[in-house]
Amino acid sequence: TLLDASLISRAELMCRAPPDLLAEAGAITDMAAYKRKEVRIHTKMFYTQAKYNLLRESSEGFAKLFERLFAMGSMPAGPESVQWATQFALALVGRFDLDPNRVMDVVFSAWASFPHDARYAEILSKLFGNDEAQTGIVHVLGVRLRAFHAMQAGKSA
Repeated sequence: TLLDASLISRAELMCRAPPDLLAEAGAITDMAAYKRKEVRIHTKMFYTQAKYNLLRESSEGFAKLFERLFAMGSMPAGPESVQWATQFALALVGRFDLDPNRVMDVVFSAWASFPHDARYAEILSKLFGNDEAQTGIVHVLGVRLRAFHAMQAGKSA
């Protein structure tokens, strides 16, 4: 066999060969146990949600972001204010290790305070303009709308 001839290492064979070939070669003794382990590993790799440590984030970064975004509402409109706010937000994300979804939520909060100011939509577009981030925007907006609906339902009860 390949292993006996030392043409390939056991680890390399286990990584690259299909399970059927491994079973025929005798590298796998219990095919059912191998399949269970394979499913467990794939599940852990692809379907386990990473826990996010909120204590890792600095509240100072969010405070600075709030202050700048709310100050922008009273600034004169113009493309330089959008560029300024976008660069500042990106710098804060990097400096304070802020969660981008929570940054998005802060931008939504600022936009809710100044609903007729389209610059906040431009900031969201520049910060989260790719297709992958668009699903994040939809998710954060959905959570905010669900919370608003629950708050309205609580008031009417």
